[in-house]
Amino acid sequence: MMSQISDEPAAVATPVCVIGPQFVTPNPLEVIVETNSIGSLLVTDVNHKVMLKAKTCNTTFHHQLLLLHADDRPIAMVRHKMMTGHKRWKVYLGDSVAKSDIIFSTQAAHAIQSKTNVHVFLAKNKRKKGKWDFMIKGSWSRRNCTIWMGDSASIIAQMHTMDVPENARFVKDRFMLGVNANVDYAFVVSLIAIVDATKRTSMKNKLIEVVTDGVIEAALGGLAPTSIGPWFDLLMRIEVLAWASRWLVGLCYWTGLATLCDPSCYYQIAMTDSTATSHRVRRGIPKEKV
Repeated sequence: MMSQISDEPAAVATPVCVIGPQFVTPNPLEVIVETNSIGSLLVTDVNHKVMLKAKTCNTTFHHQLLLLHADDRPIAMVRHKMMTGHKRWKVYLGDSVAKSDIIFSTQAAHAIQSKTNVHVFLAKNKRKKGKWDFMIKGSWSRRNCTIWMGDSASIIAQMHTMDVPENARFVKDRFMLGVNANVDYAFVVSLIAIVDATKRTSMKNKLIEVVTDGVIEAALGGLAPTSIGPWFDLLMRIEVLAWASRWLVGLCYWTGLATLCDPSCYYQIAMTDSTATSHRVRRGIPKEKV
């Protein structure tokens, strides 16, 4: 079923083609996006036919997602460098990571922000500093984000929650995504994948990623992941303390203070003093003069 995303904004007149013209449709498109605990995405139409996939393929220094066709042919590589605070993602054509194949990049509007606010910059457009080509704003936790064209009032896509039965479980991992007519839906999905991946970069969520939701539920006797937040907070604190202790030990060895923390040094000094005392006593030297 095709329907207009919103009654207020009009569909974009000029086609928005970022990744490829094969992803631009003349009619509005409604798709279902499903995420899982390891950060992968599955995109289907309303009849549950697979349209796109996004699979994690992290490296030692980069968070990576590979956007794929239904038959696993690569479309775009979504990449973010670890251990950096600028929250910048770059998207490359196919499975390439070459600078010449960059399609667009994203940047969080602020270093610290409570709601989603991401600016999108196309690689082929020469822009003035601070001018973006697209913008994502809204509340990710409430599944209420909108993708705007530049700083205009033109909406190209919107996400919203699914209408599901009250007893459904893990509904938060599925939501609807409406793409306006003449808009590259692969580009829209890649933006959604970036926002989803950004929300998973905290240490707390990394602990959840190592196991599936089903394993967590079975191990904790039927408790949902949302009800075990305090346990993950405790594990996170323990991990931070362990990291701090390793850093302190390394600093001691680097500065030469390790001898002050090594019990064997005190044992050797005590044995040396004891041997010297015994030798002087045997030669008739009073102990108090030693």
